[in-house]
Amino acid sequence: MKAKYDSAKLQDEISSTCIDLIFNDPFFGHFLLSLNRELSEEGPTLWVRPSDDDKVIMGINPDFWSTELKSKNFRMGCVKHEVLHVVFKHLTRAQEMSGGRRIYSNHKLFNIAADLVVNQYVKSSWLIKGAVNLESFPDLNLRKEMDVSYYYNKLEDFLEEQGGEPASVSQCPSCGQELGSEEGESGGSGGGEGDEEGDSEGSG
Repeated sequence: MKAKYDSAKLQDEISSTCIDLIFNDPFFGHFLLSLNRELSEEGPTLWVRPSDDDKVIMGINPDFWSTELKSKNFRMGCVKHEVLHVVFKHLTRAQEMSGGRRIYSNHKLFNIAADLVVNQYVKSSWLIKGAVNLESFPDLNLRKEMDVSYYYNKLEDFLEEQGGEPASVSQCPSCGQELGSEEGESGGSGGGEGDEEGDSEGSG
């Protein structure tokens, strides 16, 4: 079946965005070169996941790229967001075990915590509407520049204080941000709304 999009045009746009990002921050050049890209409707936005040959694949939903990321800054922001997940090793950290059990058992909560980490290093003007950031949870008094375990534990503690199990659905009383649903949508590419990660090994 013929694709509903011009893959060559999209790949050119993505390559151009990667070049723009490298010019803005050369540090990301090495990581961008190590990523394999694929156009896919597997996820609703952008995401990264490990491949079978121990590399990392960055998936890009063509419709999301063309309709939601029309500006150069938003495109750079989303690509940088995904690269930062690789830089901070969130793909492997999501799989960490202790005593035979997965440390981060709530995948959605881990995605939000990981987005809180990476979005601190993306310019606010590069983040799409609805981006998850520290200001999304004002009542939690989250500290800046902490690692994913800190934010995960703070969010998990908040859910428990609300009287629910960590995997139950709850909301921040200030912003209404939904937390803790294993089947719900995560913080989104660039920390925005609507990024669903069905694969626990992926990060968006």
